[in-house]
Amino acid sequence: MRSLLAASFIIFFAASSSFAQSSYNPAKLSGSQIAADVRLMLDALEAIHPGLERYDSKADRARALEGLRRLERTGGTEFEFYLAASRYLAAIRCDHTKAELSPDLSKYREDNPSHLPFRFTVIEGRMFMLEFDREQATIERGSEVVKINGKKASALIDEFSEYVSVDGYTDHVRPFKLADDSDLLGSDLDHFYPLRYGFGPAVALEVKRPGGKAEKLNASLITYKKWRTLASEKAINNFSDPGAVEFRLTDDIAYLRVATFINYRTPTDPYKVFSPLFDQIRERRVQHLIVDLRENGGGSDDVGVALGRFLLPEPVAIKGRSAVKTLSVPERLRPYLETWDRSVFDIAPEGWSKNSDLLFEKAAAPIELQPLPNAFGGRVTFLTSAYNASGVVILMSRLKDLRPIRLIGEETGGSSEGPTAGIILFLNLPNSKIRVRIPVYRSYTGIKSFEPGKGLIPDIKITTSLDDLISRRDRALETAFKN
Repeated sequence: MRSLLAASFIIFFAASSSFAQSSYNPAKLSGSQIAADVRLMLDALEAIHPGLERYDSKADRARALEGLRRLERTGGTEFEFYLAASRYLAAIRCDHTKAELSPDLSKYREDNPSHLPFRFTVIEGRMFMLEFDREQATIERGSEVVKINGKKASALIDEFSEYVSVDGYTDHVRPFKLADDSDLLGSDLDHFYPLRYGFGPAVALEVKRPGGKAEKLNASLITYKKWRTLASEKAINNFSDPGAVEFRLTDDIAYLRVATFINYRTPTDPYKVFSPLFDQIRERRVQHLIVDLRENGGGSDDVGVALGRFLLPEPVAIKGRSAVKTLSVPERLRPYLETWDRSVFDIAPEGWSKNSDLLFEKAAAPIELQPLPNAFGGRVTFLTSAYNASGVVILMSRLKDLRPIRLIGEETGGSSEGPTAGIILFLNLPNSKIRVRIPVYRSYTGIKSFEPGKGLIPDIKITTSLDDLISRRDRALETAFKN
């Protein structure tokens, strides 16, 4: 086993002053260029975003706006502008509203060493390793990352959490997204950290092994491709991927894991996937079904609807409403906007009327769903996590309205009352080349029982402890099987 000291001599070591230097040369923007991009962004958000004030975020946005105004006066780099814009967008409290890096910077991050050489999780505000790049050193799972380039890891978690977009008041999700967020090429910490402190190439770590003392290690950044290989399990990106669905039977208990609902890249018929499994459940006279959705952040409606129909106790008519800020996107904004469905630029006015939030609202046609012949009528337990959002949270919330189900695990992200999402408009800021995502539809699911601005609260709350992490113990699953 290679020691930390030996590894420190083998790995390239840069002087501490080099840590703040970037191997990517960020574009410099004048104050007037930044002001023009800010005006365009604020104009588009005010004109289009139906959830801009959904969670009364005016005070938070006003504080975040000060950072943008400061750059308007002084000018700054694309890094500084991106961070300030991200902080403002995160203050809106909508997980579908965020900024994308400029094309040049995105390509640099994907092609060059830009990621920390380890995967981690956050437990009680502290950073613990899941896997370290073994070509550099051997560090045990559960070792604490105490410092990164001289800065306390716990302070970095607090610092960068304010740039992370989440739905409503689900702030507990932010540290988890700092650790792992496929939406931003890896983790949000790897996404935001170099914009504040540079891309390395060296990184000085202070690490504390389980039961040991803090030790210092000099390591190197790694590429995104290599970062992905550090996962202890193969990443699941599509419902069609091998391992996306796991099923096993134990006596009168069935376990069904669905890692993702994403089904638009390589579509697969979810009924053909689920039906044979529920046939087995019926044949074996299973009494208790455990559905593990902890890795699942949502995706395509068809997978969630299909799974729901195998769990419906009776026919149901799903009723919901949608709201938009405008029925016609202003002409002045259209040259800067892209989307996959341009019909939202001019929405037919029939059926839309102003509501109390001064949005145009329309009731959706009821969706009639029938239980399938092999639908399961026994006990159902869902395993939940902070990664749950979007359609996964809506599925569990709807089923909780319709039948007794039990939730075990962590409080989820997402929004039971309905996210602000649907079709996304991509706003191209011409000077910084940053692209801003703006959702068009604000949804009201019609779910009877929810806490505004929240996802789902588990009936039995179980969070991962450090001992669980080190021993790979799954207490949530154990509890589901025992009770």
